[in-house]
Order: sequence, then C-alpha cells, then structure tokens
Amino acid sequence: MVDNLHVALAYQRNGVGARLMESIAEAVGVGPMYLWVLEQNVAAQAFIADSAGSPWNAHWSRRGGVPSRLNGSPSRLRMCWPDASVLAG
Repeated sequence: MVDNLHVALAYQRNGVGARLMESIAEAVGVGPMYLWVLEQNVAAQAFIADSAGSPWNAHWSRRGGVPSRLNGSPSRLRMCWPDASVLAG
C-alpha cells in the first residue's frame, strides 16, 4: 500500500508523481500495489488511470483529508495495480 503520495501543485504535471510511483514500484517488485484516493480528487484518479491503475473495491466508508479542504464527505477509492512492475522503469 502506498500511503499519502502528494505532489505540490507547482510540481504537478511535470513527471514528479510518475518518478515517485516508479521508485515505489521498483521497491515493491512483482505483486499488487494500491493507493487510496479521495473520490473528489479527479486529477489523482486521472494520473492513476494513465499509469495503468484502476479502481478496485471502490468505496471505503472511512473519510480522510483535511476537513476544511473537503467538499462534503467524499468516499475514498482504492486504486490498484495488480502488478506493480508495470510502473517500474
């Protein structure tokens, strides 16, 4: 499980997240990897979809994030890579 992968707004869309995921995948090797994403974070979901990740066990009832920055009470999505090696360089 990857826990709390964040890239500052100024560095998004510059390959930083992809390089972080590649490093994590190399450490994991062959095998599954997953990351929880807030349902309202469509940018993160698109990034994960671009890297061959997909929603799995879609909703989890426990909430995360900073309450003052959330829009309502979003669910979290479990985004999964059945084989983390697809992300490794």
